[in-house]
Amino acid sequence: MATIDPFDFFKSSKRSEVAELELELNHNKLEKRMEALKKVIAMMTVGKDVSSLFFPVLKCVETNNVDLKKLVYLYIINYAKTQPDLAVLAVNTFRKDARERLNPLIRGLAVRTMGCIGVDTILDYLCEPLKESMGDEDPYVRKTAAVCVAKLFEINQQRVEDYKFIEKLEEMLGDGNGMVVSNAVAALTDIQHTKGKIVQMTQTILYKLLNALPECSEWGRIYILDFLADNMLPSAAIKSGGIEEIIQRIVPNLAHSNSAVVLSATKVILKYLDYMTGDTEMVRSVCRKMAPPLISLMNSEPEIQYIAIRNINLIIQKRPYIIDKEVRVFFCNFQDPLYVKLEKLEILIRLADLKNVDSLLNELKDYAQEVDVLFVRRSISAIGRIAIKLDRAADRCIQVLHQLINTKIDYVVQEAIIVIKDIFRKYPNRYESIIKDLCENLKALDNVDARASMIWIVGEYGDRIDNAVDLLTNFSQSFKDEARKVQHALLNATVKLFLKVEGNGGAEELVQDVLRMATEESDNPDLRNRGYIYWKMLSSNPEMAKQIILCEKPTISEDASTLEPQILDKLVGNISMLSSVYYKVPDTFVKKIRDRINERLDLENEEVQVISQQSKQAQAEYVDSTGVKKSEYIKESQVAQATYMVDLLSLDDQPPMKQGGAGTNAIDDLLGIIDTTPPVQHSTQPVQQQHPMQINGGGSDLLDLIDTTAHVQQPSIQAVQSSALDDLLGGMGQESHTETLLQKAQFVKVPYQVVLNGQTAGQKGQQGLQIEAAFQRDGNGALVLDMKLTNLSTVPISDCLMKLNQNHFGLALHDPFPTPFTLRPQESRSLTLTCHQNRAPGGPPPLRPPVLIQAGINCSLDLFYFTLPALLQVLLSPTQLEYQMCSRIWSSFPVMQECKMTMPSMSAQITNGHALITRLQENRIYYLNQATNEQGSEVLYVYCSPEEGDQGVNQHEIVVAEIGITPTGGVEIQATSQSGYMSLLFLQAVKFVLSANT
Repeated sequence: MATIDPFDFFKSSKRSEVAELELELNHNKLEKRMEALKKVIAMMTVGKDVSSLFFPVLKCVETNNVDLKKLVYLYIINYAKTQPDLAVLAVNTFRKDARERLNPLIRGLAVRTMGCIGVDTILDYLCEPLKESMGDEDPYVRKTAAVCVAKLFEINQQRVEDYKFIEKLEEMLGDGNGMVVSNAVAALTDIQHTKGKIVQMTQTILYKLLNALPECSEWGRIYILDFLADNMLPSAAIKSGGIEEIIQRIVPNLAHSNSAVVLSATKVILKYLDYMTGDTEMVRSVCRKMAPPLISLMNSEPEIQYIAIRNINLIIQKRPYIIDKEVRVFFCNFQDPLYVKLEKLEILIRLADLKNVDSLLNELKDYAQEVDVLFVRRSISAIGRIAIKLDRAADRCIQVLHQLINTKIDYVVQEAIIVIKDIFRKYPNRYESIIKDLCENLKALDNVDARASMIWIVGEYGDRIDNAVDLLTNFSQSFKDEARKVQHALLNATVKLFLKVEGNGGAEELVQDVLRMATEESDNPDLRNRGYIYWKMLSSNPEMAKQIILCEKPTISEDASTLEPQILDKLVGNISMLSSVYYKVPDTFVKKIRDRINERLDLENEEVQVISQQSKQAQAEYVDSTGVKKSEYIKESQVAQATYMVDLLSLDDQPPMKQGGAGTNAIDDLLGIIDTTPPVQHSTQPVQQQHPMQINGGGSDLLDLIDTTAHVQQPSIQAVQSSALDDLLGGMGQESHTETLLQKAQFVKVPYQVVLNGQTAGQKGQQGLQIEAAFQRDGNGALVLDMKLTNLSTVPISDCLMKLNQNHFGLALHDPFPTPFTLRPQESRSLTLTCHQNRAPGGPPPLRPPVLIQAGINCSLDLFYFTLPALLQVLLSPTQLEYQMCSRIWSSFPVMQECKMTMPSMSAQITNGHALITRLQENRIYYLNQATNEQGSEVLYVYCSPEEGDQGVNQHEIVVAEIGITPTGGVEIQATSQSGYMSLLFLQAVKFVLSANT
């Protein structure tokens, strides 16, 4: 009897997918080869390695079918860098196709492919066909060759100079085809960014480009217009009347439907208008033609509107009379996004004059009654800026502000006081009559700037306010808890008041108390030094102190947002660029990126060399019956795992730490997670004091787009850097916690709470139904309600129907009670009901933790009402925000409330930094960044957001928190949100998550 080799059981008789594709690629029928090549491209697109099919694919290039050639060239471009030796084998085909006389599409395709490959070995065979293609009779081939020169310049600048390709590009500027001209301009522009200015603009070149403009596509026009703006013809070289002719030939582009074309044309016209110094009437005539196209941009999408308004702001600073009569166009509509409304306010302030000030004030008064707090504040601020700008309109502005103060709305009064302080600086001793009304609203001042402004007013006009000493005394009682800005204002105001009301015993006692607190009890060196200076001046020479402190102050003007002429000219030259949106000169936020590109290319070339050597060694490897090399089994099982652990998680390659110990007990009282004493409420702080995006030790600011050492754009904020966490949490152990991060997310289980006691009577007076419940996230992340029902009555309970009341977070039951459902006397049953969140406008937000959901259950026994507690972590969204979006949201926070909490210890399962981050991220509290706080300590930043609604992420409910580690192994948490209740809910949830054992 024949014996069977045991290894035969492991042999597969089925062909692998790659082997099947190889057979189809060698098929005689064109349709079969086309279908197989499409499958190869599809596999390549999704990331599968099909480089082993290089030879079969390369053989398919010998065809006259253009579609098949396109697919082959696409495959070669993708794998040429990893297989440079094999890519050389396709050179003869490229050269042959580049000289194909019948089909210009094949000629252009061959040149474009050779330029995209970017391998030095191919360049030796590229230059000659490229040189011939630049003089080809077909415009498609010529325009493709022009772009190929720019690609060649990135790889090897010397070859471009040796073959004089730049000179040929300059010759192509006079080509009769507009697309060829625009591509030549695009290539020259790209080369100039690295090499510097290489084209000397002449009148001949200028008119050739102007002739090509009407024949170009919209993007071709943009290239040419930007090229004309960057390469201006000297005024001395322009013949008489030439400037008017140039402008008139560019004006038709203002009517283009593409907003980028309109802005680029505007940029060129503005730069040539600088040459027209004498003919004022002609300048005004051209400016009137520019107004309608710019105004038409206000009918575009909000994103286009925002960019247009930012550019229009620059344009009217340069030429104010372009849109001086079109104020109503910039009135805010109710459907405008907030970022558009705020930019429109800036334009309205800039266009304000005595002719339109009445309509503007009426409009701004209406804006001040909107519901958006930030928009209301900016609108009130705009009224004050108009008062400072227009002397003759100041009285009307004060009347409007007085009417707004009488509304008694806190944030309206606060902003009005801030604005009036600036008006007093501009017009001293003119509107003091309004001070009485301001003093009646002191209780509404919980804003830092508003308190500082009111204190300044009291100190400045203390000799005219009867109870000025009492007012400042009330402010001084909370001196230690005030923000630094308020402390400085209070110190200055008390000294002013003392000097103005000499002989007042109350003022003398007040100034002594404030000086003592500033010098002896303050840890702020600026405040302390100022206090010592004041004390020395008052004690040694009061008269000199009065001359210095009470001297006449310079008046302020409303030109803070006006740019300097030199910077304005540079920004106008960059209209339609990112610089015109940031209002920053490119040199301040864009570095020399070519050096970084060259570094990247060098790294890629080194990687290509390593891969090439590995491929040569692998040619002699054993290949099994399915066509798979033996080493690929190892690569898939080892390399992929290592890459995942090292590249994605950036963790040290150490074994996970063994966990032991009994750990802490579960939280007994769900409703008592937060201490009974309320968290410390800090005074509101400006956002600029600490920004999680501005990190120390790696990272970048939002606008520092190029000069970064970490990453410019993060695909996910979940990536954690091990070294940073080890530095921050070094006191908790140095072992890597990879095992925890690689496991499936484990939501912390919330313990049952008795929500309905068996002694509670229903609507009919019946008793006996006891319910224990808790909202959870199951293993798949679905929101569920776990319940345990116990029948303590003497009769069966059936026909149960349950419903949740409308609530702020949109919680509702998705699944009904199972049917049939019967609960016999003294019987207990557990069940899980699936829930969902519909963030439609619902009930009011919770005043304090936890979230309480009103519910009712109707059964055969009676109708019972009860409340269900919910922790915030079960209501959070699984969607992680992109890095840029997080930065934008954080920067958009106007004023926020901060809540603090200290945990003396955490769960014994959280033994290192990675375990802490993992526990939070498993419960949808995501890692944001590491930074150094104001005290110089290393802290982590995390964030979370509730489930998205129909309008997307609610920025007002996003919580950003700072987590620091105490020496005893506990944590200090400071939560920040525009919604105060969200900070409290977050602290409750984090304390439970970090205390519980899973």
